[in-house]
Amino acid sequence: MDHRLLHDLSPNGVAAAAPFSQFGGPASPRPTNLLPTVDASERIERYKVALEHARFEDENFARIYEGFLLPQTVFLGFVLAATAARDTGQDHRLLAAASLLGLLLCIPWYAATLRNITKVAFRLQQASVAEPTDWDVVADTGKKLAGGETVTVGSERFRYGWLSRLIPPRLGLRLIVWLFALAYLVLILAHLNVSFRSLLTG
Repeated sequence: MDHRLLHDLSPNGVAAAAPFSQFGGPASPRPTNLLPTVDASERIERYKVALEHARFEDENFARIYEGFLLPQTVFLGFVLAATAARDTGQDHRLLAAASLLGLLLCIPWYAATLRNITKVAFRLQQASVAEPTDWDVVADTGKKLAGGETVTVGSERFRYGWLSRLIPPRLGLRLIVWLFALAYLVLILAHLNVSFRSLLTG
């Protein structure tokens, strides 16, 4: 299954950029002076290349994020299962060490998430600059929709639901990492507490 963590790409690759400002903040005006004057066919070709780069960064982000998420889920499940089955102070010290390892692995996961959010936003901005003026796919309507505004396409009106506006992808993806880190931190403190009490009681 091909998971789109950041945005949905249509088969022709054009509708890819709707959630634009979810990664780069509020929508900004379309730049008008960043590209030299080129003919229409060359501009369209540049636009296609920019969208392909955005697609690649999105898919690469999905692979990297899932490469952390799956092992972390399995590892946290193992630590929780072992926590319920172990009683001795030595066991708790080992599980505290395992939880510390899981917490440390959250650091590169979080760093990779921030880096890739920025890379996708960068590629979408490039596509926005390269988009032909009258197309209104990435630059104008797409940015407004991503920013939580209501947009009209033809006779249809579109707006993200309140929960989607409250927790955009750039926040939701980071929140998952924070929750894993918090779970590991709680486990570390709990196991060290039990281990310390075991030492005191002999």
